[in-house]
Parts: sequence; C-alpha cells; structure tokens
Amino acid sequence: MRNEISQFLEKQGINRTAFAKMVDINRATVSQYLSGAEVSPAAREKIEEKYLELSFEEGENGKMNSVATTRGLLHTRDAQGVIAICQSCQDYIGLGMITGRSDFGKSFALKFYAKGAKVAYIECNESMTARDLVKAIERRLSLPHIMGSVNDRMDNIKEFFNANKGYLLIIDEADKLITKYTQKKAEILRSIFDQAEIGLVLAGEPALGRMIGTYLPRLANRVAFKYDLGGLDADEVVSYIAERDFDEKASAEMVRRATNDRCGCFRLLSRTMDNVKRMTEDEELVTLEMVQKASSMMMY
Repeated sequence: MRNEISQFLEKQGINRTAFAKMVDINRATVSQYLSGAEVSPAAREKIEEKYLELSFEEGENGKMNSVATTRGLLHTRDAQGVIAICQSCQDYIGLGMITGRSDFGKSFALKFYAKGAKVAYIECNESMTARDLVKAIERRLSLPHIMGSVNDRMDNIKEFFNANKGYLLIIDEADKLITKYTQKKAEILRSIFDQAEIGLVLAGEPALGRMIGTYLPRLANRVAFKYDLGGLDADEVVSYIAERDFDEKASAEMVRRATNDRCGCFRLLSRTMDNVKRMTEDEELVTLEMVQKASSMMMY
C-alpha cells in the first residue's frame, strides 16, 4: 500500500507535510512509512485509513460507488461480504449481523464503509455502560448533549433518525455489550431499531449470534442479513503478494501462514508482507528463506 499512497499523494499534489497534518502525526513518521521503514501499528493504521478516506468517492445520494482501491483487504470475499451487508441494511432499513474472528479484517471493512454518508460507527468495549452507549451514539451524530434519563436521550436519538432518514448505525464489538446480566445495553439498540427509521449492523466475534439468540431472542428474530467471515483463501493471498516475485516455495509459505486455522488472518499476511518488502528491497526474487526470516521477526 505504501507505493499506492505515494502515487496518490503525488497525483493529488499533496506533499508529505500537508498529509502529515491531515493524519495528525509528524512528518518524519509519514516519511519513514512511505520509505518502507518501520513505524508503530497505530501510526500505520492512521496513515492507511486517511488514504482510504481521501481515495473514497461518494456516489449519488451519498451511496458508495465502486471502491476506489481494489487491492489488499478491500477486494477479498470477506470485505465485499461486509460491505454488501452494510449496504443492504442501509438501503432496506434492515438489521444485519456480521461475525468473524479477530484480525480477519471485519473492523477495517466496517470503518471503510463508515467513510460514506449517513453512517455512524460505534466501537464497544466491556466497560461500556448503557449511558456510555447512548453518549457514543450522540457524539457520532453530533447531537447536543441534553440533560435527562437514558430513555429521554434515546427518544432524542430516535427523533434524529426519523427526521434524517437513510442512516446506518454500525455497532462493532457488539458481543462486548451482551452477557446474561447486561442485556439492557443491547435492548437500547433494539428499541432504537424498532422505533426509528434506520438500518442497524451488529458486528463481533463468532459467539455474537449465539449470545443474541440466548439472551435477546426478540432482537435475534429481527436479523434479516447475516455474514460470517471465513478468512482468506489461497487465491486472495496470491493476488495480494503479486506486487513482488515470490518463488514457488515462498508463495506456498505465504499462503500457508495466511490461511491456517490457528492464526491465519489478513493482519498477519499484511505484516509479513511488509517485513518481506523491507528485507528484500534490492532482491528480484523472494525465496522461502526470506519469508521465514521475515516471519521470525514477528510474534503471533
């Protein structure tokens, strides 16, 4: 992706200093990233997300046109599945559920879709209370804070959605909201969905579907769209690494690492590929030994 970003910035006439200000990190970090040097995962994510945001094109009525980039995660079966669920829920005011293991790229695709018009993305955590959830939604919608109970503030959110039709609310890490003893938070979402003109997507770990079915059957009965991420397949891995020339054994090792049941995922593939490119910058052919060395530099 580094080369793509460099080419994009050059084409748009955006220098590194200006881009660094957009990303809100220092210019040296941007330069290190673009030159192939190691930067922190947080800095890398901010740079790549800003690039995706800048290259994202908004279509008629705010709907997504064809994705501006076809590389990496965004052209995989899973990413397209996530995007299709989001689009269907937004178009048809439906309830969707997206589940998948960590690092399969679920959140990346959801955040990408959330760059579009009338999409509110919320990422949950275990410590979030019902009041915290309502506050997060208010912030995403830029609603003024009002005094009152959770129910009063929920009514304000519902009024906003009903007055501004066409919204999609994405709740990522939704499984962290639901336990036997903390159903109220998910009931807030059911109430908003039932009484407001919005689409709703709940995303989380594979256990999310079972948890909703067990503790929130009234919500489970409303699910109209569902997608379970399956991880990368061999063809997707080969396509992703095609920018470099891998010998047969090296290519097979990259496929094995990215698709194995224990820890294979897009994040692992992406990090391995970055290490390979750094180590083999002057090499014409990537060998198995190079891949193994690049892999040894990382922890699962």
